[in-house]
Amino acid sequence: MPFRSVTHQLKSKWQQKRSSRAKSVDLPTPPSTDNETAHPPTLQQLQQQQQQQQDQEQQNTGTTTKQDDKRKKGKDLPPSPDYLLAGIGDYLFDRPLGHGKFSKVMLAKHYLTGEQYAIKVIDKRLHEYRVMSRLVREIRLMEALDHPNVVHLYETVETADSLYLVMEYVPGFNLDEHLQKRHGLLHEDEARLIFRQMVAAVDYCHSRWVVHRDLKAPNVLLKTNGQVKLADFGLGNRFGLQRLRTMCGSMLYYSPEIICEQKYIGPEVDCWCLGVTLFRMTSGFEPFSHARTFGELRKDVIDGNYPMPTHFSEGLQQTIRKCLTVDRRRRIALRVALKDDPWLNDNGRMKDLFLEKGSDENVRHRMERERSKRQCLKDMEEEKQSGQHVKKTVIYHPINASIYFTGNAGYSPRMEENTQTQELLRAELLAEMK
Repeated sequence: MPFRSVTHQLKSKWQQKRSSRAKSVDLPTPPSTDNETAHPPTLQQLQQQQQQQQDQEQQNTGTTTKQDDKRKKGKDLPPSPDYLLAGIGDYLFDRPLGHGKFSKVMLAKHYLTGEQYAIKVIDKRLHEYRVMSRLVREIRLMEALDHPNVVHLYETVETADSLYLVMEYVPGFNLDEHLQKRHGLLHEDEARLIFRQMVAAVDYCHSRWVVHRDLKAPNVLLKTNGQVKLADFGLGNRFGLQRLRTMCGSMLYYSPEIICEQKYIGPEVDCWCLGVTLFRMTSGFEPFSHARTFGELRKDVIDGNYPMPTHFSEGLQQTIRKCLTVDRRRRIALRVALKDDPWLNDNGRMKDLFLEKGSDENVRHRMERERSKRQCLKDMEEEKQSGQHVKKTVIYHPINASIYFTGNAGYSPRMEENTQTQELLRAELLAEMK
């Protein structure tokens, strides 16, 4: 080998080492200014950051796959042909009720019965794996619940691009909107009627091994007749022998174990949130809203330091203290914390919520649902063995079995094929209109 080439190789290696050392040198970080140290972030700023982080978590994913990369490029995807549909399954769309970044809610009518339903339309192409897994978990939780104070999920319809959740339509408003109309607070008698239904719904969820973890006024729906409907199980989960550890929920509703990032069972968190909601209904503000920073909030929650308004009755104060006790063992279950509570039962004038037991009819109904579930799984297995493509996003619902659109023609990411499909659907719709 010529000497010149050897020299050239050594010189190039030396330059590479020198450049790598220069890159590895960390520049000193500038010192923090006095303004940064003197003005820590306020609790309101932290709440805004928490909301932004939750929104960002819905867009990010922990694993990267080719399918996730396709979903990330939402701007490159053509409009879904499903948006041109006038209905889905046995339901006809009436008008939109609301919309979000990746979904919309439509008011629909059953074409046979004329009953109204709220159908949530979710574009699966725009969601990533982690978000879809949370959505599937929320669906499976709602599948297990069948209570008059919990929003029903009747069935799920799935196409290649979209997921349709057929839910109970609740005309009315949420508890937060109701409080705003009443100048921020309610009378104890009205608050008792709402709180009793919330307790009944949460206690039923716990009996089905489901914990909500995000109980607050916006997630409590009120019908015009005063009936309460518990909604939004997006942060819910199953609980059991394995402890939960996710730090979730709204900041002003954090329980001591949540704010200390400790493991917890689940029902004790819901009991704490019920106490905060009851305090909010009867006072007009959250019990720990006086904290200005997260450090103050954490200290007040751990110490159980919150003001008790003087206009509260003695019974209401005792009920709130039972729910907001720092000792988690005393709120490990609602039946433990609120058993024979005088204010909750209006000093004996109302029946005890925890004396009711499941009737034989409910047991038979649950056994029939289990048999139907096993039959549904058996049918799906037979369809799979026969060569049909079965999507196992949702397996079973309390009311009806899930509906699956299965076919050989799957979703094609190519722009021209989607555009062609969209034009064909539009032509068919125009022909029907004429």
